[in-house]
Amino acid sequence: MVNMLIKLSVCVFYGLASSGLSFLNKTLFLNHNYKFPNMVIPNKILLMQFVYGVFFTVVFKVIRPEGIPKIWKVPNFSLRNVKFCWPVALTFLLNVMAGITALSRVNIPVFLAIRRFTTFFIFAGNVFYYKEKPKLIESVGVFLISAGAILAAVTPT
Repeated sequence: MVNMLIKLSVCVFYGLASSGLSFLNKTLFLNHNYKFPNMVIPNKILLMQFVYGVFFTVVFKVIRPEGIPKIWKVPNFSLRNVKFCWPVALTFLLNVMAGITALSRVNIPVFLAIRRFTTFFIFAGNVFYYKEKPKLIESVGVFLISAGAILAAVTPT
């Protein structure tokens, strides 16, 4: 029960943080006529590192739920780890850059549709680069998210 509560709280936290940052960025671009959207990226990453750090410190140090190890081992630096992780890091950076640039040029519903459609590209990257065979339920979920994003983008508001 505690494990499910933690998973649910992480999902709610992610949703609130993501939505809040989208509205904050859109306000910055609209109300303050900010012309350099990609300069927001380093600040956004630093802010979220701080927020995540506080959140996970509270979860792991203060609440201390059962079933979570007290110490997680961080792997040593190696070229094998770099080769394994670079697509994820590059995808994250490109996703953030595209999102911030799109947010400065389109309205929030279209931005959210574009953002949801990136799930398909991440899914496809896992299949082709990591050679993962997805489960049927995962494929259906990604298809529904992508179809919903396309439908939201083409539907007039």
